[in-house]
Amino acid sequence: MQTLADLHQLLRLMRLKAPKPSYRDIHRNNGPSPSAISDVFNNSEKVPTRDFVERYVKACGAADELVEACVEAWYRVTAAREEAPAQPSPPVHAGPPYAYVETIENIVEIGRTLLRGDRPEAARMVFEAVLAGRSAALGTSHPATLEVQLLFARSLAVVGDHQLAIAMFVDVWQFRRATLGAQDASTLQAANALANAYASAGDVVAALELHQMIRTIREKTLGTDDYDTLQSLNNEAGALEGLGQYESALALHERVLRIRERTLGTEHPATQQSARHVHRIHQKVRQPPMPD
Repeated sequence: MQTLADLHQLLRLMRLKAPKPSYRDIHRNNGPSPSAISDVFNNSEKVPTRDFVERYVKACGAADELVEACVEAWYRVTAAREEAPAQPSPPVHAGPPYAYVETIENIVEIGRTLLRGDRPEAARMVFEAVLAGRSAALGTSHPATLEVQLLFARSLAVVGDHQLAIAMFVDVWQFRRATLGAQDASTLQAANALANAYASAGDVVAALELHQMIRTIREKTLGTDDYDTLQSLNNEAGALEGLGQYESALALHERVLRIRERTLGTEHPATQQSARHVHRIHQKVRQPPMPD
């Protein structure tokens, strides 16, 4: 996020989480005055102060991590404006403010960064706000809405809300399977995310069944040597290992290793990763390493 429009959009999204506070509610909760809030949002060139951002986001009921993320966004925006020549702000979107695609994509990237940076609770709140906005503006079945729903579900799984995460993953997977087909890459992406959520929740059997289904489809559609097919084999092996079926897991890891040695060479990082998997499972089954 580096534009003022992005910052305005992020601040607007803070109000989307139910119950949606009015400007007066925000002010009563030690936030800026209604006139100050209106002044910021009705003037596309208005740069809010750091104090405004912090008090406004807190008054909207955001957790401390999300308040920090919004303040960090304010610092990036102000720094970028100081370094770059003045540019006219983009035109105000005619529809709901949260439907403005360019800025929303930047806000989604903020959520991704928070999730990668081990700040899942802040990421969850960002994705929840964007999901509410996209659902209202685009509908719950729009591809952009479903993509954010997957991100929101991933953040839920990381913070430990496994049941809600699984329910949201199932919803996306079933919708994509019905509209795009079982073999579509987006459908398989959702199925894989659901399998990982099952594994995180401790239902390794359900995870294994999905990983086996994904692997079978990818073998048929992509071929046995494809990167995604091999990744599915790894995932299946991981589920088998989680169930204590070490010999079956070893057979799959050895299969992946042989393919990667043939197609990528022995020095490739992916091949070396597979070799480590094989060595680790060998330690568990106490068998001699696979002969060269």
